[in-house]
Amino acid sequence: MSPKKKYYIKVGVLLTPKLAKKLLGKARHNRDVSKTKVRKYANEIKNGKWKYPTGELIKIGANGGLGDGQHRCLAVIYANKAVMVDIAYYVPEDNFRAIDQQKPRSGADTLNMEHQRRTGDRLKYNKQIASALQIVYAWLETKNVYNTRHSINMLSNDSLQDYFDKHEKIVKSAMMVCGKNANASPSVLTALHYILSNQHGNKAIADSFFHALATGENLQKGSPVLILRNKFYKFKGDGKYRMTRQFVISCVLYAWHAYAQGKAITNVIYNIEHLPQPIRKAA
Repeated sequence: MSPKKKYYIKVGVLLTPKLAKKLLGKARHNRDVSKTKVRKYANEIKNGKWKYPTGELIKIGANGGLGDGQHRCLAVIYANKAVMVDIAYYVPEDNFRAIDQQKPRSGADTLNMEHQRRTGDRLKYNKQIASALQIVYAWLETKNVYNTRHSINMLSNDSLQDYFDKHEKIVKSAMMVCGKNANASPSVLTALHYILSNQHGNKAIADSFFHALATGENLQKGSPVLILRNKFYKFKGDGKYRMTRQFVISCVLYAWHAYAQGKAITNVIYNIEHLPQPIRKAA
């Protein structure tokens, strides 16, 4: 009987596409491959966003099989570009059952931890801001605002922090709409307020629109904001329909068009086939 080989970690291994293929050829029973995760990692590698070191290990079992790291290996092959990694060898086979049982760190966790490191205080509405930033990114960078939940173009935690640093004013947007009673997703409303006030329109008008939407104050008959609030209230209370991001975005933009042009309306029309583009306030 051959002696049991001792567990050890090799630091600073250059994971080339060739080595990745070799490791994958000895893969043990891994989780199903997530193509979304592979493409996401590959995009980071291609764009120079891959970080090293992170403390994360590629793990090789005592029997020589790849036990953890298949998505990283596949991403290296997909990107056709090598990255630095650390590899743990001879991990006891029974110990693989304990891998990935802890809750993964979210984008909101990353934003909050970095904010605390910089300021000593937690980032208020960090969950809503993290989600809103994904929508802003999809809107401004990928031009595909509908596909923000499972897109391969979603920001990684590290990239999300960088994007937050470029769009810090989104905190003011979150303060404008979160914790209020708009009857719609505060993350979506945060993103829309930020986009409309900083990218597409008059900040004062955007502030007025979203303040009224969030509070219901000083709304007259025929007001696009009143019609929008009533529609959200009806759909949320009905329970028969799911208020998707597409639904909320389309309805808000429809009402915004009318509000920015000073028009009264009797209904908010939702059209999933056509997302109306935000317009600037008429001069």
